[in-house]
Amino acid sequence: MSADHWGDRTERNHRMATIALAVVFYCVAYSTAWFVYGPVIGFAICSPILCGYLAWLLVHRADVWLSFPKWLALRDSNGTRYFFDDRPLRIEACDGRCRIAAADVFSITGQKLSDQKLRWLQSRLGPRSFFQDDEGIWWFDEAAVLEWLKGHATHADRITIGLHRWLEKEAFPALHRKIALGRSDHVF
Repeated sequence: MSADHWGDRTERNHRMATIALAVVFYCVAYSTAWFVYGPVIGFAICSPILCGYLAWLLVHRADVWLSFPKWLALRDSNGTRYFFDDRPLRIEACDGRCRIAAADVFSITGQKLSDQKLRWLQSRLGPRSFFQDDEGIWWFDEAAVLEWLKGHATHADRITIGLHRWLEKEAFPALHRKIALGRSDHVF
């Protein structure tokens, strides 16, 4: 089974058609029982059908039910966030390259983000390496954030050194593997 718990497109379509047919069958059965026996007795007659289908879903799709609270807790727009030292970090994949939100990097390193600093970074790193998207969010290119973190890390700055190491050794390689496999969901 694939990582998204729903399989390929054909399997998803088959599963959705099965669910739709089960709902239609239950509605028809309940309507017939309601017409013949009344609403309360009709529901009592049709409840074993509903319970049986729900039990089947619970047994065969328990992985989805168990991962739902995690998805609910980590969802953000259309993907999940990474966390470094329990602080959220937005990383996106665009055109086969990774980018990281500047506000999140500055928040983790404990630095203030000002307009003057944004202009300075854009002139220093270039418009392709440090840029603003249509929503007004400033982004570092992956090479630019690694360069900037390396330049600002001191020997005593555990957080900046750790963030640089984590991005370089864990986060970016994992995202590149996802991109290579064609499983990038835009926001990670």
